[in-house]
Amino acid sequence: FRTLSNHALKSASFPSISITSTNVSAQGSFAETQASFMKPDHELTMRIQKLIHKNNIGIVAHFYMDAELQGTLGRIESEKFPLV
Repeated sequence: FRTLSNHALKSASFPSISITSTNVSAQGSFAETQASFMKPDHELTMRIQKLIHKNNIGIVAHFYMDAELQGTLGRIESEKFPLV
């Protein structure tokens, strides 16, 4: 079996996301991708919001939904659209 050197162990970072009231920071490529979904495309969010309003619909999504979809739906103005 091959072992990692101490240097390789120290430089390898466990994927993590740190969320504070003012910042989101990510460590590792997987965490960086997940964190990017917390700031979804504004135009896409507004298009979805307009469609919800125009069609008078609500959205129910499973807890384990796609992170990108979850981030986008999370940006919908909940006070105007409580059924999202």
